[in-house]
Amino acid sequence: VLTLDAGGSREAETGPGVPPSVHGPSGGMNREVQATFRGTGNQLHGIRRTACAPPWNVNPGVLYGMSSVYLGFGPMGSGKLMGLAAYGAPEPAFRSSVFEMFDGEPLARFGGADALREADAFRWMSELFAGVPRRGPDEPLTDRHANVAAFVQAEAERAVLALVRHLAAITGSPRLCFAGGFARGWGMGSPCLLALS
Repeated sequence: VLTLDAGGSREAETGPGVPPSVHGPSGGMNREVQATFRGTGNQLHGIRRTACAPPWNVNPGVLYGMSSVYLGFGPMGSGKLMGLAAYGAPEPAFRSSVFEMFDGEPLARFGGADALREADAFRWMSELFAGVPRRGPDEPLTDRHANVAAFVQAEAERAVLALVRHLAAITGSPRLCFAGGFARGWGMGSPCLLALS
């Protein structure tokens, strides 16, 4: 079971179990962003939890969720971002590759204190998206907004597929259960299955 979430939980809230691998300085701002479990029978056994702190506190779920808000779709608008992505193409000026792999796990460097604070996130995203302005919910969509959506989709796919391949290699399992808020609203089932075959 791979759990990817945009918000995650504070490390202190996750309770006992597998100690997290922490990327970035340890401290109270560590946020669990990814967790992996192996199922046997009716039991789940923790394999790994990833907690991160600035500057490594953006995973694919955070990028996708905040991009939905940035494009005016709101925090539950990932389906709209996914649909818009089909109408765009990443612009060469967009900063790619967003994610770096840490022991198989994708994290992005974020200069602000908290990637879930809109002001910090939008400043970072404006730089990431080469100055494409944030769209208000009632403003018209432009080709550049579609290009942002395509870029976010491509970067998230690249990162998650690398993570899936890594998990398949370390677990030896041909099965994957993709869970969490990010997984629920994101169409990666087929590409992940192909990565496992």
